[in-house]
Amino acid sequence: MLSHCLSRRALLLVCALLATAPNVTAAVITPGQLGGWVYVDRNNDGHLAFSNEPNPEFSIGGVTVSLFSVANNVETLVSTLQTDNFGRYLFQNILPGTYLLRETQPVEFVDGLDTLGILQTLIGAPIPPSASAGTAGNNVFSNIVLPGGVAGDFYNFGELGLAPGYASKRQLLTSAPPPPLGGVPEPTTLLFLLVAAGCGLVTTGRRR
Repeated sequence: MLSHCLSRRALLLVCALLATAPNVTAAVITPGQLGGWVYVDRNNDGHLAFSNEPNPEFSIGGVTVSLFSVANNVETLVSTLQTDNFGRYLFQNILPGTYLLRETQPVEFVDGLDTLGILQTLIGAPIPPSASAGTAGNNVFSNIVLPGGVAGDFYNFGELGLAPGYASKRQLLTSAPPPPLGGVPEPTTLLFLLVAAGCGLVTTGRRR
């Protein structure tokens, strides 16, 4: 009963502070993005040649890529998706934090070079010094420090070609990916208003 009274008093105090606080503004959070391609790196140079480049390389659809958040060396799965017909994957609406990208190696292909991506701003502001493109490992990109309003792209997983004994339907349907427009996709901006429950206020979200 005492704890209930204390919590109620605390809530009333928070409501009073919110009601009287001057110049209270909404916090604008622009989430980040992480993406790249899975492709057949025929010359094993770590560079994906798009359809408008000499000797374009084939993309690989249907490959599983997973996104993990990392805190205190503990990985937590955020989302998993498969590459599209152009070998493209893209995780959107990512909150600021440290992340890891991991590819599930397709058994039909011989593992190749994985190329670390680059960071670009989504909001025109400079990228904070705390940001980091991370490090490349075997089928994994780790230690990606992503602030709000920043996109990481061109985290590309390369494969050398079909493994011995495999004939993949993926190769029959594949094509070279078109060049990206502007390097990064259009940003999605979310506006969150932080309010106290029970104060007669509501939580509002706006998406553009």
